[in-house]
Amino acid sequence: MKIRRAVTGDIGRISELLSQVLEIHAKLRPDIFIPGRVKYTPDELETILCDDSRPVYVAEDDEGSIAGYAFCQLRERPFSNTMIPGVSMFIDDLCVDSSFRGKHVGSLLFEFVCREAKRLGCADVTLDVWEGNDAALGFYGKMGMRTRERRMELFLDLPGKASEATQDETPCGDAPRTCDGSGDDREDSRIDRISRYEAILDRLRSLADRCSAAQKELDDAGAEIDALAAYYGSDDWRSDFEADEAGLLPQDLKRGVLSEDAVYDLLEEIDGLKGRK
Repeated sequence: MKIRRAVTGDIGRISELLSQVLEIHAKLRPDIFIPGRVKYTPDELETILCDDSRPVYVAEDDEGSIAGYAFCQLRERPFSNTMIPGVSMFIDDLCVDSSFRGKHVGSLLFEFVCREAKRLGCADVTLDVWEGNDAALGFYGKMGMRTRERRMELFLDLPGKASEATQDETPCGDAPRTCDGSGDDREDSRIDRISRYEAILDRLRSLADRCSAAQKELDDAGAEIDALAAYYGSDDWRSDFEADEAGLLPQDLKRGVLSEDAVYDLLEEIDGLKGRK
């Protein structure tokens, strides 16, 4: 797998991957994202790919197929005069094609971006993750990232409509109605309440669907789980571990399986997940 800067000839394939990401976000937050669209038009992509302050990297396999991308931005600090000056490499979007998942493409892209950030003199690598995107949160955590800050939200009533709290505090008695006795506010409150819980229903339905799909993938991965468990602690594993300790392996080789805890912890976590079914 080779990582390189994206070129204009990649626009068609990048657009396909952008569609995959948009559909994930639309299922996660149907109240914000519109399915069936992409983040950037081909013309916008052409402009971005020519901008050195917004580098886009793609992972390309031996057959020349693009397996994933990383949209990045070089962001100057400070954003105010209270912050220490510096440059951050912001990952605006990172995607791996569904057919390439499980092949460490995301790790390769992320590690390449970190090396580029160092080469360009960046102080850090940052990104945003949507709450509820547990797969992304888990991946970036394994990459060593930690939470710096949180963007929080509060759903507001539609313009011109009073909130339930305001209606409950009206001096006209216990009923949530206006002082002239009309029931308009009560109807508005009911619509707002139904709409709010409808959004919750949609989000939980999406979350349950994704959990079910992930659980099925885990069940279908039984052979891989058994193979990893058999390798861990075997003579082959000990031989590979000793070779690593002796410095006989390439420095850039990804070697999480040789960690004394990583495989054990993962297998324990998988057993726990299977026990929750």
